[in-house]
Amino acid sequence: MRIRRSTARLGLCITGALLGCLASTDAVAEGTTRTTDEMVPLKVGKACPSFAGWSMDNEPISLRETIKPAKTIPANAVVISFFATWCESCKKRLPDIQKVAREFKDKTVRVLLVDFGEGSDAAKPFLESNHFELPTIMDPFEKIGARLGVTKKLPRTFVVDGDGYVRTIFAFEGDDFQSVLRREIEAALKPLPK
Repeated sequence: MRIRRSTARLGLCITGALLGCLASTDAVAEGTTRTTDEMVPLKVGKACPSFAGWSMDNEPISLRETIKPAKTIPANAVVISFFATWCESCKKRLPDIQKVAREFKDKTVRVLLVDFGEGSDAAKPFLESNHFELPTIMDPFEKIGARLGVTKKLPRTFVVDGDGYVRTIFAFEGDDFQSVLRREIEAALKPLPK
């Protein structure tokens, strides 16, 4: 009798999990970009954890230096986007990010790509063959991702303002991602209300 109850409970758990997967697939099929207010440990309106890493050419890159490269230069809003070469959604969204970055090149906006879980041997040919010209940090051991709560659910993009506060966390990047990203960058260029 106990075995049947356990089997029945297991069946209900599996059914519930499958329904959850189907529900999330339906949401993805809609193609509408969604943001969220929190993704542990990040929270909109709170300071973004600082991080640093190495570019594909072994040059140091840090969030702090990207936001405020020098005392005499105004602070930058920063778009941080985690990607991987195996991620099909990333391949669709990276051109959007590059296009928006070009539109904001004369404003105080910078973009940092973070190659998640791979090394430059995978990332460099991918980025070069697709003509992506954005600064890229290697995160082969996923330590930067862990600091920001990023898992293998990619792409994952954040907008951080010039004071280092998280302004947007993208939960899903849909067909309208470019326009939503533009809007969120514009908002990040304005000071937070006190």
